[in-house]
Amino acid sequence: MSDEHKTRKLILNYIGNNPGATFLEMMKVLEMNRGTLRYHVRQLRRSDEIILKTTDGKKRYYRTDAPRSVKPKDELVMDVIRSEPGIERRSLLARSKCDRKSLSQCIQSLRRKHLVFIQRENGGIHYWPIAVEDMKWEAYKVLVRKLLDGEIDEERFNELEAALEVEKENT
Repeated sequence: MSDEHKTRKLILNYIGNNPGATFLEMMKVLEMNRGTLRYHVRQLRRSDEIILKTTDGKKRYYRTDAPRSVKPKDELVMDVIRSEPGIERRSLLARSKCDRKSLSQCIQSLRRKHLVFIQRENGGIHYWPIAVEDMKWEAYKVLVRKLLDGEIDEERFNELEAALEVEKENT
């Protein structure tokens, strides 16, 4: 596989795992310079593998085959949560300009897609974005718990831990 194809695959995987990623976010996380990323993003758009949508004034990228597609209203709520991780429910209601019912539906949809989680604290409800790395860390903690509880043996633990590491390298 050529370096160009590896780079595009890397970008596609990142966008697939982080729907709505911005250009600057990809530059930082993927550690690519502006020109290289711009070239490959342009090629991916020309081949209809990704699309660009402007939401709340921000240009965001999505895979065209994205299994975790997000509705426009959900995108708006997700943007607010990303911009203020741990945002309290009342603030989210005000900033997203949603009514209570619509916000509840958006949050349910985002939770089903494993994009946000809820934390109840001090009588309030707070919303946090979930990154792929967070999900892998949670999976690792489950493995450790199962090992300590005797549900899996050390050999199986090592196999599953290695599988998580391979998955981490592929994303």
